[in-house]
Parts: sequence; structure tokens; C-alpha cells
Amino acid sequence: MDKARFEERLQRLRERRTVTRLEEAPAEADSSRFRKIRRKQQRLLNLEMARCSKQIQHQDEQKTKALIDQEKSRYQKICRGEG
Repeated sequence: MDKARFEERLQRLRERRTVTRLEEAPAEADSSRFRKIRRKQQRLLNLEMARCSKQIQHQDEQKTKALIDQEKSRYQKICRGEG
């Protein structure tokens, strides 16, 4: 794996995190479901950044990948209205 590619991906993730923080919240922002969705999005983004960082440092990222998979399934449940 190319270190420069991972660093570029990490930078894009950082930019995406900044953009999502700066976005204006829609009118439904007060709902608890919307807040849950935003928290899960931020959690997934942070985990992706951690995984990318571990790839750059050539560390084992299997635990982080497992956490990402768990968070994605939770996020999908919340979006479907099951959580």
C-alpha cells in the first residue's frame, strides 16, 4: 500500500469532518434521531481516520475495521428507524 495514498485519504477525511461540522443543521436537528445519526456519522468518520492512520504506520487495523463494521450496522439501523 502506498503511504502517500493513505496520507491523501486521511487529509480528505479531515476535510470532510471539518465540512460536516460547519454545515448548517436542518430544522429537524432538535430530534433525538437526527442527533443520533450525526453522532454515528462522526464516530464512523473518526474510526475511518484512525484506520487510515494505522495503515500509514503499518500497524494492525483489524480491531478498528471490526469497530467500523459494527458502527456501520448501527448507523444503518438508526437510519431505517430501528434504533
